[in-house]
Amino acid sequence: MSTLAVSARTPAFRRPTMPTARCLHHMMHGQLAIRGDLVAATGLSQPTVTRAVTSLVGAGLIHERPDLVRATGPGRPRIPLEMTPTPWVHIGAAIGADGGTLGVFDTRGRLLREATFPLGTDTPDTAEHLIAGIHRLLSRLAVPVADIGVAVTVPEPGFLGERLTEEFGSPVTVGDLTASLAAAELLTTDATTDPILIIHLDRGLTSAVADDNGVTTHPMDTDLGPETFARRLTDAGFLPGERRPGFTGLLPGETPQSPELRSLLDERARDLGETVARLTRDTGAGTVVLAGPGFTVDPGGYRELARTVNPNVDKRVAIRIVPDAATLARAAARTVALDRLLSDPAAVHAELIDRNQL
Repeated sequence: MSTLAVSARTPAFRRPTMPTARCLHHMMHGQLAIRGDLVAATGLSQPTVTRAVTSLVGAGLIHERPDLVRATGPGRPRIPLEMTPTPWVHIGAAIGADGGTLGVFDTRGRLLREATFPLGTDTPDTAEHLIAGIHRLLSRLAVPVADIGVAVTVPEPGFLGERLTEEFGSPVTVGDLTASLAAAELLTTDATTDPILIIHLDRGLTSAVADDNGVTTHPMDTDLGPETFARRLTDAGFLPGERRPGFTGLLPGETPQSPELRSLLDERARDLGETVARLTRDTGAGTVVLAGPGFTVDPGGYRELARTVNPNVDKRVAIRIVPDAATLARAAARTVALDRLLSDPAAVHAELIDRNQL
């Protein structure tokens, strides 16, 4: 389980475990399936899959397509199943150091609408910006909202969830941003014994490990963030005295780079590489994702980072970089938005009925 702040409940952030959730998760990644496909994909027994399918049909999440049956010989025809047009939507938001991303997702996890919103001066102010953004996205949308999920860099229990629930009357989940990124990786991979390590470098360095048991976050005490880096560059005379937020525009536009500047950048890249190698070894990760703009602030530092990482990490470890902040925010928002659905789909349906939304 991840160490997450909560509002209404703690995000499970684990692979689906309930039969209904496991069957739905498989259906989300394809167009059509028969019950035998679900038995093979989930490892569940035929009777268990049959009960799960009945529950999902009753919840309006999937339906049978007898019109697509093809005769394959004697015996009972195998009726294809497919997900229905989304009977409700899920709202997801990711709030980072420099702003927020907000999305409306269907029950397949597809993005229907998206917007950004500014941070406020404090949590209550940010909550009002978020609420205004949700109202704008929901205008002329004629389906109910199942729930709202928010991924934040520093989760604060209580206020944010309570304010959103008060405004929209929906269950609200507040989770850690880096844990959401790790869970996003977890839900797109098959079961594995090798952990997935996310190292997120934005204003600071955070990490999370995902495996078949869930997600665990790991706060880190490090000086690899942009503020420390900016101070080092300023002290060396390469930046003006004013501080710049985030990594955008952090490096001076000096071409070619002086030996002194290149030395500072290479030193940072080596420090970063040593941290990546140590975390990879300590966690036994089989997949490592370096997430955030902090990994691309200095393209020339890739070589130094790679020279530091490669000799110290098992060659079978898959390492990739995802620097784009918008892509990461969308992934985090989607994951926290769908957490309840991928934990207990029937419960989401029952809760909407209780609220007279269906």
